[in-house]
Amino acid sequence: MNTLFEYQYRDASNYKKFNTVIIKGELTYNDIAPFLHEEEFFIPSIVGLKDLQNLPFNEDDHIWHTIVNLQIFNSNTTLKITAKTLLENFINAQKNNWYEYEVYDKLFNCNLDYADLVTEVDDICAKCGNSYYVWKNSSGEIQCDNCGYSETK
Repeated sequence: MNTLFEYQYRDASNYKKFNTVIIKGELTYNDIAPFLHEEEFFIPSIVGLKDLQNLPFNEDDHIWHTIVNLQIFNSNTTLKITAKTLLENFINAQKNNWYEYEVYDKLFNCNLDYADLVTEVDDICAKCGNSYYVWKNSSGEIQCDNCGYSETK
C-alpha cells in the first residue's frame, strides 16, 4: 500500500494552491503530527516535496504549508520518495526548527532569476538519497534543499 499526501499553500489573502502526491509505503497523520511547526505547518522543500507559492513573492506570501489529507491509498506512486524517508525528513526538519531562517533568506533575499528555479521533484540526491526540490543557477549547478549537496548537471 502507498500513501496519498495532499497539502496546500494559503497566503495572507486566502489564495490557495493544492498539490497531491502518492508516496511509496504507509504514513499517517499521527506519524507526522508531532513534527509539524506549531502543530500545523511544514515547509515542503525541506522534506522533499514541492513548495507551492508563486514567485516572485509578494507581501502576502510566507513559507508555510498545511496538510489537507493523508490516507493509505492503493495506487502507483507519483514521487520517488518513500514514506520512511519523508517521515525522517519531517523529524530532521523539526529538530532544526524547519531551517526557517535559511528558507526565508533563500526565498525572499536571493537574487535568483525566476527562470532559474527548478520546481520539479523528480530526482534523487546522490548524497542523502532523498527526492529533492532544487535551485539551479545559470552555470547548471543544482543544490539539494535537504542536505545542501550540489553538483553540475
